[in-house]
Amino acid sequence: MNYTDILIIGGGAAGICAALGARDACLTNGGSSAINLTLLEKNADIGSKIKISGGGRCNLTHSGSVSDILEKGFLRTKEARFLKPALHEFTNTDLLALLGKYGLTTKTRPDGCIFPATESSADVVRAFAAALRNVKLDLRYKEPVQSIAFQHGAFEVQTASGKIRAAILILATGGVSYPKTGSTGEGLRFAKNFGLAVNSPTPALAPLYFTLAPKEALIGVSLRQVRLFAKIGQNTFERTGDFIFTHKGISGPATLSLSRDIAEQFSGEKSPIFADFFPQKTDAELEKQFLDLLKSQPALLVKSFIKRLETAETALPNAMILEILHASELEESQKLSGLSKAARKNLLNALKQFELGLIKSIPLEKGEVSAGGVTLGDVNPKTMESRKIENLYICGELLDYAAEIGGFNLQAAFSTGWLAGKSAVGKFRKENDSKSGLS
Repeated sequence: MNYTDILIIGGGAAGICAALGARDACLTNGGSSAINLTLLEKNADIGSKIKISGGGRCNLTHSGSVSDILEKGFLRTKEARFLKPALHEFTNTDLLALLGKYGLTTKTRPDGCIFPATESSADVVRAFAAALRNVKLDLRYKEPVQSIAFQHGAFEVQTASGKIRAAILILATGGVSYPKTGSTGEGLRFAKNFGLAVNSPTPALAPLYFTLAPKEALIGVSLRQVRLFAKIGQNTFERTGDFIFTHKGISGPATLSLSRDIAEQFSGEKSPIFADFFPQKTDAELEKQFLDLLKSQPALLVKSFIKRLETAETALPNAMILEILHASELEESQKLSGLSKAARKNLLNALKQFELGLIKSIPLEKGEVSAGGVTLGDVNPKTMESRKIENLYICGELLDYAAEIGGFNLQAAFSTGWLAGKSAVGKFRKENDSKSGLS
C-alpha cells in the first residue's frame, strides 16, 4: 500500500490550487523535511472543465475587490459569508500574479470579466501545468477513485491500480455538470459515505429548454440588455442581460444567471418565461412615446416606431421585430394611425411582456456549474476542513454554492482549493510537530 501525507482527489480548478496552496504554505513557512503530496486525476490531463469554460475562452475570474466579487457574484448571503475567508486568502490578484509568473497574460472587459489575452482556455491550463511542475508532487493521471474508507487513523483510497493511505484527504472532485469532463458526482457519494449532509444537485448557469422549439427564423438570434422574467407559483424571478435563441430554447448570460432560481422552484409544470425588450422604459413612457409619434407622424410604420425605441444597447434584430408584430396580430405594413386602442395595448404589452416559450426543463448536465453539494454548515469556512470528519477537506464545486456568470465560480474554486491546501499543510505540521517544506 502506498502512503502519502496529503492526498488530493481531482485535478480541476480546486484540486490544482489545493496542490499549489500546499506548496506555497510549505515555502512561506520554511521547514526542512518534505511533505509527501499526491494528486489523483481520473482524466488524461488536468483542468478538463477549465478547457471548456466560457466556450473555450475561459472567463477565469472577475475584477474588483473581494467585496465587489462577493456582492456581484454571490447573491445568497449564506454562500457569500462562507466564501469570504477563502476569497481573502487567495484573491483574484493572487491568481493573476500566479498565472502571470508562468506566462499567462490577461485582459479585462468593461464588465469586469477577465479572460486570457489569447481568449484560449488552453493557455490557462498550460500555465497551471507549468506551476505544478514546480511542486514536489506525485501527479497521477487516469487514476479514478473507486472507494474511500477511514481505517486506523488514516484515509485508505482504493483506485484501479491499488490502495493509497493518506493522513489528510482533500476532495476536489467537482459537481455534476458537464459529466464528460469527469464531473460525475463521485465526491458527493464519498461525502455521503462519511456522513456529511449533501443537498441534491440542481442546475445552475444552465440553458432553458422549451416545450416547443423557437421559430427557425429566431434560432441563433441574440438580444442585448433584455429583462427576462419567469413566474413560477407565487414567485417571479428576473435578470437583465443578453440572451440567445437556440434550437431547444434560450441560453446566454441572462438565461444562465436566471436558471438556478427557476430550477429550484420548477416542478415540471410548464411555466412561461417572458422578455421585456425595453426594461429602461416604463409602460407609461412607452405609451407616451407612441402617442407623441402618433400625433406628429401618424403615417409612421409600427416597425419603425419600435426602431425609434432602440438604443445602442437595446437594438432588436429584424427577425424579433417581425415576431413582435405577429404576436400583436399586426401586419408589417401597419401604420400608427390605423391602430385601435386595444391593438395599441397589445403592441405595448408585446414589447414589455413577450412570451418566449414554456419552460420544459433545465438540463443539469448542460449547466456550466451545478448547485447543491456538501452543505456549507458541515465545513469550516476558515480552513475548508469538515466539521464532522477530522483531516478531511472539501473545496470547489463539491460545496453547496453557485455563483453568477462572470468568472465568479472559477475564482471560488481556485480560492477554496488554495485555502484547503494551505490549511492541510498547517494541520499536518501541527499533528506531526515538525517543520516541513515542498520545493
